[in-house]
Amino acid sequence: MRTRAAKPQADVMFRRRSDGGNSPYQLLPDLSAAEYEALKADVAARGVLVPIERDEEGRTLDGHHRERICGELGITDYPVIVRTGLSEQAKVEHLLKVNLLRRHLGQVAWAQAFRRLAESRGATLGSRGGPAGNRRTVEQLAAELGVDRSTAFRRLGLADKLAPHADLAAKVDAGEMEPKRALEVVRTRDAEARPEPPASAIPATADCRLGDFREVLADVENGSVDLIYTDPPYLGSTMAIYEDLGSFAARVLKPDGLLLCEVGTMFLPEAIRLLEQHLRYHWCIGLVLPGKRARVHARHVVNGWRPVLAFARTDGEPRRWLYDLFTVPDPPTKAWHPWEKAVAPARYYIDKLTDPGDLVVDPFLGSGTNAIAAVSLGRRFVGCDIDPKAMHATRVRLAEGVES
Repeated sequence: MRTRAAKPQADVMFRRRSDGGNSPYQLLPDLSAAEYEALKADVAARGVLVPIERDEEGRTLDGHHRERICGELGITDYPVIVRTGLSEQAKVEHLLKVNLLRRHLGQVAWAQAFRRLAESRGATLGSRGGPAGNRRTVEQLAAELGVDRSTAFRRLGLADKLAPHADLAAKVDAGEMEPKRALEVVRTRDAEARPEPPASAIPATADCRLGDFREVLADVENGSVDLIYTDPPYLGSTMAIYEDLGSFAARVLKPDGLLLCEVGTMFLPEAIRLLEQHLRYHWCIGLVLPGKRARVHARHVVNGWRPVLAFARTDGEPRRWLYDLFTVPDPPTKAWHPWEKAVAPARYYIDKLTDPGDLVVDPFLGSGTNAIAAVSLGRRFVGCDIDPKAMHATRVRLAEGVES
């Protein structure tokens, strides 16, 4: 008598919906409400095109949503595949692979399924997606699923970073938020959650104040500032602040001091017009930006640089050489502020245009990039911002010496 080979088999049949109870193999998250309704409409119109899969005991392996929809629509006969000869591990691996290959999972849900699939083969993944176990197994799985290793690890890393932030993970998988933006929000939340450092932890050379510069910097002495390095807001009605910045700079700058003021390229003419009401145009610096080029759709321009305007007092004359091009080596982490800028340009120009002990001022402090640069170079610093969250980030960075 011949014995049947102990290998997985699949029998296709039409049968009524099983009453076997809840399946232990529903390992993936439910479809969204919109996805479920779209699938339901398709089943109502065309029937069940992809067979539901069960094991020998009638437990559903794959097709939970289709099976539920058939019950709601009163469909009693639909295609079913019964898979036999599979071990528990093989069942889990099979249904995970089927869904990873067929179902349009978001990046986070994909990573969660991939992690379970890797672990079913004995490859335990580390906390950031890297394999703590067998790297070859992980690479092989990625190849079986039609993705390269770096893609798999990037998705795993994304899922780990978003694990404590279910709301962001859901938005990423629903296509409502780009992964990059979600990670920026995570970093901002982490920064905001840091405890407020004691005043004694802030360097004595840094004076950071909460409030509008027109009020909280009113006590800065006339002609006492060697360099103003700042990045004011320049969208819409906020452009008017440039005139007040020019007035402030004309009062507090030394005769040979400079105002270095970042501005969006599209807003250059207006910024120059407003600043020239109190100062003299000196030059324009170009910061060559790293990373992906931004598209300015309003002008159909692919932007790869950012201008920094240099203005001097009308009765003064800067005496230092100014190099008008700087290539920013790395993009900012955006860990502390959505508009955070890289430290490198501030460090370079503060170093070249001032001496240790000189006074550097930033009336629009943000997350403290210019404060970090000035203090690390041995300069005295005074700055302010109207945003308490930005001020908190600045104080934490100064207390911990964090540059990125």
